[in-house]
Amino acid sequence: MKKSITLLIVILLLGYMCNSIYKSIKEKKAVAERIRITPSFSFDDLYGYTFQNTDVNIGRSCLLIYFHPDCEHCQYEASLFIPNRRELTPYQILMISSDSIQNIKKFEEKYHLNEMDNVVMLHDPNYDFEKIFGTKMIPTSFIYDKKQKLKKIFKGEVKIEAILKNLEDEK
Repeated sequence: MKKSITLLIVILLLGYMCNSIYKSIKEKKAVAERIRITPSFSFDDLYGYTFQNTDVNIGRSCLLIYFHPDCEHCQYEASLFIPNRRELTPYQILMISSDSIQNIKKFEEKYHLNEMDNVVMLHDPNYDFEKIFGTKMIPTSFIYDKKQKLKKIFKGEVKIEAILKNLEDEK
């Protein structure tokens, strides 16, 4: 009797684990398909205007960065934007954070991102970015080509040279 109960518990646990793995794989495939082209999204900029995926410029490569103002890796990446301003100018850059608008504005000002016309700071108070793009990792950078097709994903800190190389291939 004891062996039967133990065997039943083992079978149930294995079944649960297999089901969880299957669901995880299925979700990853769904996310990969969803972000293959610029997915549908809607975030507010720092001044209350809504920015949607339809506002992404077709014909211009786009860099989306999911960041947090307190993240040292995010700060490092942002610190390289002004010194590489000329090289980044042809591209649209969207920086999305779930932190407070006040902290995002401070970040924008500290790294002079407000001096770059091609950078748009966006607020995601409901953590929708994580659901849409399937990542919680900060920073994560997504590069979309001129036709809004996903070209590259960088998880974690990335050198500006790698970003530029992947953006420039689209010239």
